[in-house]
Amino acid sequence: TIQSIAFLGHLQSSGEAGPHLVVSPASTLENWKRELNLWLPAADVAVYHGTQKERDALRRRIAHGDVDVILTTYSYFQTDSAKQDRAFLRRFDYGCMVLDEGQAIKNSD
Repeated sequence: TIQSIAFLGHLQSSGEAGPHLVVSPASTLENWKRELNLWLPAADVAVYHGTQKERDALRRRIAHGDVDVILTTYSYFQTDSAKQDRAFLRRFDYGCMVLDEGQAIKNSD
């Protein structure tokens, strides 16, 4: 986690455009949020998670382009009920994407 955050900090200090995407299991989302706030306090981090109403508000905030890091979970990429979330998250040209527990993207088929 800290190596990834240090790299994101390097990108930010080098002027690399965001937003950057961090995808983690739901079980580690709060840890990522805490560590990003601790080690990269200047970054505007949007945690894309919550109820439909909360995510609607987050989409409006993120769409304005003032977010450095979008932190979300794999669940928005794995279920059919999250089509709107996937479509929104695919809109961006991310500077960097961090996949925590990257084996979660493995397709067993």
